[in-house]
Amino acid sequence: MRKSMLSNRDAVVTLFSKETGKVRVLAKGIKKITSRRLPHVQTANLINCVLYKKDERFFLQETSLVSGFSQIKNNQEKMQVLYQLFFAVERLLPDHQPETTVYRLIMKFLIELSNSEKAEEEKTTLRVV
Repeated sequence: MRKSMLSNRDAVVTLFSKETGKVRVLAKGIKKITSRRLPHVQTANLINCVLYKKDERFFLQETSLVSGFSQIKNNQEKMQVLYQLFFAVERLLPDHQPETTVYRLIMKFLIELSNSEKAEEEKTTLRVV
């Protein structure tokens, strides 16, 4: 969802998963030109990932791209709707709290948004529960 670049080659990435909810992870070496993980952690990508937990911090180890939702990313209106959604989700949800209902709603919304012709249609279907 969100990415903050750190000095050197690292970044802090906010991920949202069905099992752990919103979690901030440290992606070591992700800014290296040879990093295979960097394209996977772009906003709105659906990924499989392996996290490593040490003390109270999570580290991103491996990633694989499931879907890039390119139909959304190729449309400026849809991207604006997407950023509004992720802004609200990132601000409202607590860290490390499983939110399976919210996860399912977001996935459904992303699929519908990627399949719709116009982003305006989707603005009216997003409901806060």
